Amino acid sequence: MKCETCGKQMRLDDKDTSSGRDMRTYYCEQCEKSCIVDNGIALWQALSDARKFDE
Repeated sequence: MKCETCGKQMRLDDKDTSSGRDMRTYYCEQCEKSCIVDNGIALWQALSDARKFDE
């Protein structure tokens, strides 16, 4: 992921899927800013929902 401010590559700081959403925190060392990105439904949640639908 590129920083919106300076355009440099950001470091993936954290990935959390415990809420059922794929939430990632990126950090720009140049700007010293963090940014949280919601990448949608987590894979485990999609598989769980599909399994429930089949039952």
